[in-house]
Amino acid sequence: MRTVYQVGWKDKDEEKINHYLGEIMKLATIHDDGRVSFTGISEFHAYQEIITRNIDIEGLEDVDRKRALVFKAISRFARYSKHTLPLFRLAIETELRRYFQMPTATFHVLFPVNIRRTDLARRRWFNILGTRVFCRTWSYVKRHYDIGPFLNEAASLLGKSREELPIFLDIRFCPLTVSVDARTSGEAFSNASEAFDILRTLMNLTTTFGKVTYQYGGRYRPLGQYLPPPIFGVFKADGVYALLYFTMEKYDYQERSISEDQIRLVDRLTKRVKQPKDQQDTMLLVIDALRKYGQAMDTVDWQQAFMSLWQILELVALQTAGEVNMKDVASRIANLLRLKPKEPMRDLLDCAVQSRNELVHRGRFSEDGLREVNYLKVVVDCVIDFLLSRRFREDFPTMKRLKTFYGYATTPDTDLREYRQAIDSILHRRGK
Repeated sequence: MRTVYQVGWKDKDEEKINHYLGEIMKLATIHDDGRVSFTGISEFHAYQEIITRNIDIEGLEDVDRKRALVFKAISRFARYSKHTLPLFRLAIETELRRYFQMPTATFHVLFPVNIRRTDLARRRWFNILGTRVFCRTWSYVKRHYDIGPFLNEAASLLGKSREELPIFLDIRFCPLTVSVDARTSGEAFSNASEAFDILRTLMNLTTTFGKVTYQYGGRYRPLGQYLPPPIFGVFKADGVYALLYFTMEKYDYQERSISEDQIRLVDRLTKRVKQPKDQQDTMLLVIDALRKYGQAMDTVDWQQAFMSLWQILELVALQTAGEVNMKDVASRIANLLRLKPKEPMRDLLDCAVQSRNELVHRGRFSEDGLREVNYLKVVVDCVIDFLLSRRFREDFPTMKRLKTFYGYATTPDTDLREYRQAIDSILHRRGK
């Protein structure tokens, strides 16, 4: 049976998509061998991005994969004799079908993390989101993976000699690996990265939770200790080198320790982060909040750190892009955490609202911006702590339950009792 993939766009965006498709077709050249090339690369990428962002593809949430698929669809579309929106939809569906019918293969993804190797020597793996993140040694990596071509390419990217790079990695990093089944090496990296990034965020929580940071002089340093690796390697099932990724930011990597107590805490936290059952599962909030918290811990810009932390509050308050209300965000978070008026935490939340408005609407941020980040982080740490608690899972298993809570959280007790009596009466009349 032929699988049908849902591809669509809003009516209001149809004219926009059609316009930019037309602009791209002006840049297209069809060669005698059937290849398609595009002139005006900067314009092409801008038009492609606009089209990608205005198309909905059911079952394909990853933006990078979606962007790559739209590129292939545009190239296919350019070879058509007619250029209409129905035919463009057909081109996307064809590429989707080809993508999902590709056979999967096993890939191994290498993540060097700046943790002292001896601290993880007794550890075999961490289990996060159903994925095992293995703790390896560099001797294991050299035996099982074609590390030579990987190091050759990485050395030029990092500005280090081929002889210097292995020493740099050996001294400051412990290799972690994730094995995944995927259609392409890019997909393998994307799938493995989610588990690794969440694990690294949980590790950073064991050092940053409930703490404020003061920095004196020099450029702003990340709040997290366990940083994004400078390089990542993707290897095929037989160990053959496939692909290299690298981190754009140039961090000052220092080897960090992780204690047995921290490792035990990470184990407890990983058990509380589970695969969402469906789109209504609030575990989606937990995972997204941890992802944004990790971004705040990684950045070297305190304005970005502040905004990433603030986005966690908007996320948990169920505020969408079109209906963000700062007072609602503060009120909902306060009700969720059961903060009382004039309580320091409640007042800090109000201070964060003011700082957010100064940054977003006036483009101003305190010269001592880390102070604002610290105040907001204190609040967000409490939110993360609650999200990872059993109480949150028991009280708010679904988005609907959480939204209902926000809808009634500010209702007076007398009115709530009236509502409960009315609901009990309805259920009684229905015989339930």
